[in-house]
Amino acid sequence: MNNYKVVKDIMDLSPTTEIEMIEQLAEMKRIYSALESLLPESGPACLVVSSASPGEGKTLLVGGLASFSARLKDQRVIAIDLNWHMPALHRFFGLDQSFDFNDMKAVPSVLEFVQPSGIDHLDILTAPKFEQKDAKGNSPGNLTGINIMKHARKAYDMVVVDTSPILPINRSMMDPVIFSKAADGTLLMVLNYVTPKHQVKRAHMILETSGGRVLGVVVNQWKNPML
Repeated sequence: MNNYKVVKDIMDLSPTTEIEMIEQLAEMKRIYSALESLLPESGPACLVVSSASPGEGKTLLVGGLASFSARLKDQRVIAIDLNWHMPALHRFFGLDQSFDFNDMKAVPSVLEFVQPSGIDHLDILTAPKFEQKDAKGNSPGNLTGINIMKHARKAYDMVVVDTSPILPINRSMMDPVIFSKAADGTLLMVLNYVTPKHQVKRAHMILETSGGRVLGVVVNQWKNPML
């Protein structure tokens, strides 16, 4: 792991007590502080969060970082779920998937489907009710995701994007590598003692050789992240 910068360990992404919630807030603050120097100082910033494999806690990291960012500064923040294969961000915020892909095609901007998170300055764009499948790398689903990110950059100060895991490669998923290239940087979530090192190295290599900017690796210590 010496080749990767570890942004910060997360001790527990599912706090059950007030003390654990305070500890989680402190961890999110440390991660966000590390990111501030790596993201653009002026203008909107776009961060993609992915993982080497499923079930490593990246959705919880997206929700935590977006929530902390909205609370920390007087800025507009949006968290976007581009993991259309296995969407989970709506559950983190207790929201419904209120639209489908056909609805998206009928409006000028998909941001019309943004929902308030319940936290000041933070909005959520859930995944549509069904996934968009296409075997091609430049599929309509991927291009739609890129356009969503572009629209969000124009309307928000901070954009945090939840994506599918990089491995295993699945043609039915929207490609996190393509979204990484369109963002200012990418965080990789790793589940401690579970994610094989060779998978982390492979995911890191795929991102960098494809033109993505890997800002760091976040090591999740929680044994069962679920999301």
